[in-house]
Order: sequence, then structure tokens, then C-alpha cells
Amino acid sequence: MRPLNKHQKLTLGLTLWAILAGFVILVPQLPQSVDKKINLPFIPVANNDKALIFFGFSACQGVCPTTLSGLSSTLRKIKAPQRPAVYFIDIDENSSQELASNYAKQFHPTFQGFHPSRLQLKQLKNNFGLNLGVVNNEISHRGRTYLLERRDGNWWLIKVYNPETYSLDTIADEFIET
Repeated sequence: MRPLNKHQKLTLGLTLWAILAGFVILVPQLPQSVDKKINLPFIPVANNDKALIFFGFSACQGVCPTTLSGLSSTLRKIKAPQRPAVYFIDIDENSSQELASNYAKQFHPTFQGFHPSRLQLKQLKNNFGLNLGVVNNEISHRGRTYLLERRDGNWWLIKVYNPETYSLDTIADEFIET
């Protein structure tokens, strides 16, 4: 086998670099399948065996209203027996249960809003791997939607949808196919 010349080495190096860069950029954007037991004691037991959870805040002007509006549209595509429960979790420490509930209901009458205590929010950050912060007095969060499934009375996190890459049809298809 002949050794590579300078041009071939450069081409090979650039190709490997492009593959690595593509992997680093694209893979985190794909829906992630997970199978992790999640403790959500403040979410009531309902008839639904699947739930979509979105963490946001009622004063949000960006991803929160866009996502919740989209989830509302998505629910209309799913027949009642297959329709998941949708929970909006208000991550603003200055909010309240009433604000969270009213905000969620603005998007769909079946959406439920919750305002966790500080301890519950800390547990949720750990359970869901939430990356929350405050930048210029504005709450910063990733805007992911989480799909949960109830098995043997427990909630299991089974999929994470990134807001930049999933389509609402993808979520609807998850429930229509099952």
C-alpha cells in the first residue's frame, strides 16, 4: 500500500472533520429515545397512559406559546382514546399555580398547568436534565417536549423532542400508530 500524498491527507482530514462536525451538530437535534423512570407526584392520575410535558413560563414571548399552540393543533389530529395528557410545568419561581393553570388552558381546555415548589423544580431539573437559567432577567430554557408513558403505575420518560428539529406531525404520528 502506498503512503498518502499531501493532497490525499488533506482531503481525508477535511472529510473526517466534516463527518465529526456533522455528528456533533446533528445528533443532539434528533428526538432522543430514553427509558427512565420519572417521579411526578404532583401530576394527577388520569385515564391517559401517555403524556406530553413542556417546561416553560407564562411570561414567555417565544418558544412557549409557539410550542403550546402547536401541541394544541396536534391534539386535534389524535382521536380521544389515543390522545395524550398535556402538562405545562411553569418554571418561573415568581409564578403561581393559578397562573400556570390559566396559561395552559389558554391553549387547550384539557391542558393542565403546574407550578412546582422550589424543591420539586430541583427534582425535575435532575430527572429531566433541564438546563434552566436567567439571562438578562429573562428565563432561559431549551423548550423541549417530553413524552412519558405510564407503566405499572409509574411514569417513564421515553422520548425527548428538540424544538428545532421535530415537527408536530411527528408527535401526532407517535400516537396514531400506537
